[in-house]
Amino acid sequence: MQELVNVDIEDVYPYEDAEGNSLNPRDFTTPESAEYIAQLGGQFRFNKLNPGQPRVKPILYRDGGIYWIIDGECRYRAMRAIGTKRFLAEVYDDLADAETARAEAAKAMVETDCKLNLTPAEMSRGVQQMLALDLPDEEVAAVARIEPEKVRRARRGASQVADAAYDMTLDRLMAIAEFEGDAEAVAKLRDCPQKDWRRVYEGLARERAHRE
Repeated sequence: MQELVNVDIEDVYPYEDAEGNSLNPRDFTTPESAEYIAQLGGQFRFNKLNPGQPRVKPILYRDGGIYWIIDGECRYRAMRAIGTKRFLAEVYDDLADAETARAEAAKAMVETDCKLNLTPAEMSRGVQQMLALDLPDEEVAAVARIEPEKVRRARRGASQVADAAYDMTLDRLMAIAEFEGDAEAVAKLRDCPQKDWRRVYEGLARERAHRE
């Protein structure tokens, strides 16, 4: 059963599975993650209905007096950073229901792209969240309104660069997939600035064509 609850942030913790793995693929130690969380915190300050809170509610699993984050760890970290004490969240008492809600939230983010005017990086994050939840490629493609083959290529590209994929666009992930097995090329496409990846990709493609 779903319930909207005003929770104390001190009772909320990131969820880990039985093996100790986090649900969130993001590496929170990187400067990019710190910048992203700071940006979220800045946005939350201007929430006129609930100052200091995200407009999209985190999804939590209630376990006694503890709330585990199923979706929304970045939002949680941003709220902690700006000093938010309590926040509204979608709370579930059944873990399976909470995980289903997380999958539906990922799909909803992408489905409403036109309404929300998502950036390419935000769209990519939504697709990657669905991939991380092991949704079928065909379902992801239908939600994102792209071809299943592009989803498969993006999945392959993301597998090559691990956490670095989180801030990459789908086009960049698909480009990385083209060089699967070429560690040097993958590293160049992974490590270059976002604004330069197309130029790097074109150079690598020319080098490959010349070799062939």
